[in-house]
Amino acid sequence: MSPADQPPSAILIERPTPAVALIRFNRPPRNVMSPALMAGVTEAIATVRAEPAIRALVLTGVGEHFCAGADLGSDELPGVPMTLGGPPGAAERLRAVYAAFLALVDLPLPTVAAVNGAAVGGGLGLAAVCDFRVCTPESRFLAPFVKLGVHPGMALTETLPALVGLARAKAMLMLGEAVSGRDAEAWGLAYRCVPAADLLSESIALAERLAAGAPAVVRWTKAAIHRAIALDVHRTADTEALAQALTFGAADAEEGLAAFREKRPPNFRGR
Repeated sequence: MSPADQPPSAILIERPTPAVALIRFNRPPRNVMSPALMAGVTEAIATVRAEPAIRALVLTGVGEHFCAGADLGSDELPGVPMTLGGPPGAAERLRAVYAAFLALVDLPLPTVAAVNGAAVGGGLGLAAVCDFRVCTPESRFLAPFVKLGVHPGMALTETLPALVGLARAKAMLMLGEAVSGRDAEAWGLAYRCVPAADLLSESIALAERLAAGAPAVVRWTKAAIHRAIALDVHRTADTEALAQALTFGAADAEEGLAAFREKRPPNFRGR
C-alpha cells in the first residue's frame, strides 16, 4: 500500500509552540471513539511525556466536534461486543479501552480541552479529566447514558460532581440533560466560552500561560489539588467499567441502543 492509499491517522500531534503539544482526534465529523483512536491517544500521550520541552497539552477534534463518544451506530462499541447476557471479559475489554483515558488522567502536565461542538459520553469524560476546558457558544456537553440503558463511564460519576456540583451532575447523568457552552462557563464546567473562530488560539494561549509556570510547581499543585478533593479517577473508572459491562449485557441496553439507531423513544422494562 502506497502512502497515498493508507488510511489517515486517527490522531494528529502538532507543536503549535515549543512548550505546547496539540493532540487532535481525527475521525471527523464526530470523532467517535474507535479502537484505533483510543490506541492513538495512548501513543500520543506517551510521545508527549517523552519530550521534556513540552510543558502543556491541548486536546481538540478535527472538524465540527470534539468527540461524540462511542459509535452507537456500530454493532460493536469500543472493546465491548453487543452480546446480551454479560459477555465474558467485557469489563477487561472496557479497561483496555480506558487505557487511553487513564493515560490522560496520569499525565502530570497541565491539560486543556478545546471543545469544538459536541463532547458526548466518553468524549465528555476525556474533556472532564483535563485541567481546563475552553468551549464556544455552540459547544454541547452531554452524558446520555441513562437514555441508552448503559451505566456512565470514563469516571463521569466522580468528575462531574467535582466540576459542577451534585445537583447539576445528577441532572446531566440521571436526566441526560445537555449543557450549552455558555451554561458550561457559568457552571464552572468550562474555564472560558469564546467565539468559535478563537477557540484554538485561546486554548493554546491558555496552555502557554500554564507552560510559563515553574514546571515542578505546576505538576505538584495539580497533584495536590486532586489529593485534597480525594479525586480517585482510577478507582471510579474501574467501578464504572464493571457496571458498564453488566449493563451492556442487559435487555434495557439492547432496547436503548436500538431506539437510538431507530430514532425513537426507548421502552425500558427494567431488565
